[in-house]
Amino acid sequence: MPTVISPDLVFADLVKALFNNEDHLDDSYIKYALEEAFSPNMTELDFAKVMDLFPENYPQIIDVFTSITSRASNILILKITEGMLAERNFNSMSMDVKMVEAIGRMSKLIILKVQRFYLSFSKLIDLCRKLPWLKILFFKIEPEPEFEVNDIENFEQCFGNLEIFQFTPASNDRRLNSQFQQTLTLECISTLPNLRILGDPDDKYFVDMLQTCLESNELAGDNNWISKLTHLTLFLGEDVPENALNIFPDVTQLHIWVGNNQENNTGYLVTGLLDFQHLSKLTMCELGMNYSHYIKCFLDVYGRRLKHLILNFKSYPINFVWLFNTICCNNLGSLQELVMCNLDIQPPSMMVDERGCDAAVELGRLSYESLRELQLEFACKKTFSQAYVELSKILSVPNLEGVRLIRVPTTLDELWETMILVTERKILKKVTYFVLELFDEQIIENEIIARARCCQTIKDKLLSNIEEVEKFVEVTIYTPPPNFQPFFSKLYNEI
Repeated sequence: MPTVISPDLVFADLVKALFNNEDHLDDSYIKYALEEAFSPNMTELDFAKVMDLFPENYPQIIDVFTSITSRASNILILKITEGMLAERNFNSMSMDVKMVEAIGRMSKLIILKVQRFYLSFSKLIDLCRKLPWLKILFFKIEPEPEFEVNDIENFEQCFGNLEIFQFTPASNDRRLNSQFQQTLTLECISTLPNLRILGDPDDKYFVDMLQTCLESNELAGDNNWISKLTHLTLFLGEDVPENALNIFPDVTQLHIWVGNNQENNTGYLVTGLLDFQHLSKLTMCELGMNYSHYIKCFLDVYGRRLKHLILNFKSYPINFVWLFNTICCNNLGSLQELVMCNLDIQPPSMMVDERGCDAAVELGRLSYESLRELQLEFACKKTFSQAYVELSKILSVPNLEGVRLIRVPTTLDELWETMILVTERKILKKVTYFVLELFDEQIIENEIIARARCCQTIKDKLLSNIEEVEKFVEVTIYTPPPNFQPFFSKLYNEI
């Protein structure tokens, strides 16, 4: 029996063939071929790829869209996001009214994702009113100064069925973008209980949801109002007592920006953030002097179920041995990815545990069988120039596949031990991505050649272990340029 090819696949294959054709086909011929190939039975259209068949800013592109979609009565998924020409994916223009009307006629749409065009919020809400089955929406929105949602009932009617609503502001004014993102995000939290995922898909804008979540939890009372949100971003600037966020039982990802508690050296109360039964990803930023309090609180509750842990520290010296032992030597169970940034480590002579007692000065026996991805970014400017880490033990996590260690302060002895273990295939046996940058401040002049040879040997041995698997390996000695700012620091400073 011959295989039946879906009309969606037929059309997608034609678009690829036209794109790869080297005969410089006429635009009118391309439009005709697309119209002929478009079937009323098609359920999915990726128009960004169609756009890439024509010159950039092609004046007839709206006519192409309205023409080929004139019979699109069964389209369920419309995407105008990433095409075949990556450089065009970052450009966007105001969506023409004819295009808006054409989309409005696709009344069966379930998924609408648009990145190459933008609309005002009022036009977007008018469009969504015509799409009663829409569940997933991603759109660029033109932000308005002093934006607010005035007609709550209309807002609920147009967006109430959405399960995913992601949006980015289409303006060059960062302050305006941020204000718009925050206002719309918070309105969605308090008004749209069916949303599972909300906000900026690229995480460019950190929106503090805590106050709105607390207020929604309090107002819910006995109304049985339960939010389905799975991702929360919170600025921790106050105590969060028990049961404060009960109406958010489905949270799987928690992103916390830690504020500085001036009144209590032990940090804020976080009992109300320890009730999420499905949490699998935890991100904590701006961890300062109370880092051990927060890490211990969260890992005591979530340690065995977390799959992703991301920690970003302020410029404050930390007990790296305690930190690494707490995370990687306690058999917490499910962690697959560990990222720690801006690590300013203490020397062994200063290490104390969270109770103020002398702490272990060596890394313990690593027991994390589940860990696959490890990223450690050490501070560019260190408080203690002689502090170093036991590189060979860090890399002894047994099942690592991806490793990125930046500005690593370590000794020649540790580098030598790492080289021996790699050579004997006792560590990094499964790694396919490996980046190691050594911090150069600790390099003594007569060690330069030895360190360089160790680096080259580690790289050569890792690459020689390829078993028909693509692998990337880079081992270097790091020298910071003048006025250097670390990648993660830049990212969070922008937020």
